[in-house]
Amino acid sequence: MTLERVTLLTAVCLTIVTAVLFGWLLRRRTAVSPPSQPPDTRWLRLVVGLVFAAYGQYLLTQSEAVFGPFAWAQVLNSRLRFDLVNLDNVVVGVPLLLWGAVLFAGAARFAPWEKVDERPLSWAAWSGGLAAEWVTAVFLLGATAVLLLGQDKGWLPVGVWLAALLLLTRQFWLHDRQTGRDLSLRLERADKMWLLFLLLSGILIGTAFLQDIPARMIGDEGSFWEAARAIAVGQHKPSLFDLGVYTFPMAGSYWQALVLRLFGLNVWSWRFASVLAGVLAVVPLYVLGREWFGRKTAVIAGLIMLVNPYFLAFARLGYNNSQALLPVTLALAMASLGIRRSSLFYFWLAGLAAGLGFYTYTAARLGLILLLLLGLLLLARRELSWRRCLLLLAVLGAAWVVVVLPYWLFGATNPHKAEPYKFWESLFFNVFYGRAFFSDDELFRFAQPLRIGYQELFFQPFVYFTLLLRGVVRSLLVFNSPFFGGEEHFVETGLSGGMLPGTFLVLGGALAMRGWRRLRFAILLLWFVAGLLFLSVANTLPPRQTHLVVLIPAAALFTAVGLVAFTAVLSESLARNFAAARQTWWRRGVLALCIIGLIVGGLGQYFGGLAAKYPANFEQTVAWTAVRLQTTPDVKLVYVETAPRHHDVAYMLWAKMIPLLYENLPSTAVLAGETAPLDQEQVLVFIPAEEAPEVVTAVAQIVPDAWPPVTLPGGFVVGNTPLPIAPELTWRSAWQSVWDSPARPIVLGLALLLGLLLIGWLREAWPLRTETGLGD
Repeated sequence: MTLERVTLLTAVCLTIVTAVLFGWLLRRRTAVSPPSQPPDTRWLRLVVGLVFAAYGQYLLTQSEAVFGPFAWAQVLNSRLRFDLVNLDNVVVGVPLLLWGAVLFAGAARFAPWEKVDERPLSWAAWSGGLAAEWVTAVFLLGATAVLLLGQDKGWLPVGVWLAALLLLTRQFWLHDRQTGRDLSLRLERADKMWLLFLLLSGILIGTAFLQDIPARMIGDEGSFWEAARAIAVGQHKPSLFDLGVYTFPMAGSYWQALVLRLFGLNVWSWRFASVLAGVLAVVPLYVLGREWFGRKTAVIAGLIMLVNPYFLAFARLGYNNSQALLPVTLALAMASLGIRRSSLFYFWLAGLAAGLGFYTYTAARLGLILLLLLGLLLLARRELSWRRCLLLLAVLGAAWVVVVLPYWLFGATNPHKAEPYKFWESLFFNVFYGRAFFSDDELFRFAQPLRIGYQELFFQPFVYFTLLLRGVVRSLLVFNSPFFGGEEHFVETGLSGGMLPGTFLVLGGALAMRGWRRLRFAILLLWFVAGLLFLSVANTLPPRQTHLVVLIPAAALFTAVGLVAFTAVLSESLARNFAAARQTWWRRGVLALCIIGLIVGGLGQYFGGLAAKYPANFEQTVAWTAVRLQTTPDVKLVYVETAPRHHDVAYMLWAKMIPLLYENLPSTAVLAGETAPLDQEQVLVFIPAEEAPEVVTAVAQIVPDAWPPVTLPGGFVVGNTPLPIAPELTWRSAWQSVWDSPARPIVLGLALLLGLLLIGWLREAWPLRTETGLGD
């Protein structure tokens, strides 16, 4: 055992012993409980559980074996195809996590939600509605179908369809109003303030250094830019119900095009479309968390989501992953309001939200699955009768159908565009996934492959078991292990967000498992388990981080539940043993420290740790220099190399992502004395490190008034104009980047609204009294 291991184990043991000794001494001095009452030892179990869980989480983050290595673990790793880089640590760390989770769940139980009522009101019978509006809505849906079947790809069928949706939604609103339902969100002034604070925080975090981090594009990103830009400038006018990039719905590209039209045709605006889509999901997350767990947990869950490096990774790309967050979270939030208010109107809205998930990234379709499972869950819990359950499922299904109807009809009239190869490509029994681990003889032992379009599927139950077991292990570990991410998606922590959130995610999950019979926990577990199963375990190449984006809000809620329960029960237990008067301050202090740790850790990991671990290579440096030169398009950028080839900057110019003068020049031309491309008033010349030193010297002699060559990672740059560099990663620079961006009006508007609400709250808390002297 190395010195590092001995030191770490010693530190853990000393922490436990010190906590026990400190508690015993403090109890001897300040105990206030009567001798007849048994001492409250929950605080000790909570602390020990946290220590075990934290150490288990630490082991999962280490690539080198802290214990072992175990020969049998390596055999298990290869035979079951787990492909884990640290299985030795996993087999020790996971039991520690589970042990800590059990201790925590036994001590915390359901606090502080033990006494919160979660039963819905009585359901009312259906009453009325306006027959004329029902008929009109059905007529408009029929007109939409006729227009789409007639190949109308304009905006007329969209307008008719939206009118039908509004009329149908009004009918359910009228029903609940006539039966006396309270349909308000019940947002108090404090709720509005916290919502504005979360939205403001999300915009500030999401737009800080948005153009500069990450200084790269993933492989599929550019196609989304091309589609969105073409729509924004009017070069491409597809139907809203069409299929777009990689058969994803065209509506996602229309959203990006709208943001490009509003904020400009540039990289910043393109990424801001993802920021907006992701940050807006904090609103239904807050509503969902407040309904089941209270305001404090809802606020903390929103903050945890916004600072999660996993959330930031996909909310700052030009991809469409972050668009899936809002439909799924909104569907569950509306369904929760439907349960809490016994409201068909909110169930209708939940079905509409689930339907909207079919117009964006495919993972958003999880919303429909969750609503169906939730209806069956209510029936199994005997919250509903068979008749009422069928009515709710009918309402959800009808709402989903009227939303998805145009999408279906367009696919029926354009079958060449509707091939669902993405669906078959993602199933775990796809031949290309099976061939990664098994031979054709093993895969086709019982049957030959089934071909569907370009995809091939196989039938082999024994292989199924191995692949599904592999998917379960890897999908569960992805939230706590940092070894499933990578440079491509700029994800390097576990999907929970790091050491501290990973620990509280497990503790919150344990508390939910302990109280699975309670609806508030059952909904969270349903969301998490169904997402893991359908979006990762049963998919090819699990874990699928791109699919699991829709579980970010669920993970944030689990983490917030664990954190709030820990601080609440800890302070209550300590108060019973020691000083009750200080219970509130202990709880607030520990909670504040944990929240600060979560925020600093998450933001530091994304903006600091990842940027340091994955610095831009030379080609990316050249491309992002071109991006930063957008304000000075007269500068000419030259790339000198032995064999000119297509680079990122060339693609950006071709896709009209940046305006720039650019040339790729062979080094032989420079050595031969060709000066025309380099003899410019404003020029920056980039030379890879593989080129001979005389190439750099020759460039420096040709460029007029050139400053000395500057060394960059992977190469050199010579020029006679200021070289734009990446901004310094400081709080002041982050604020400056937001202030100088097109997001300034949004930030000012949210800050103004928040300030007005804060002034009103202060006036209510400390009313201003003026003495006029009149009437005395």
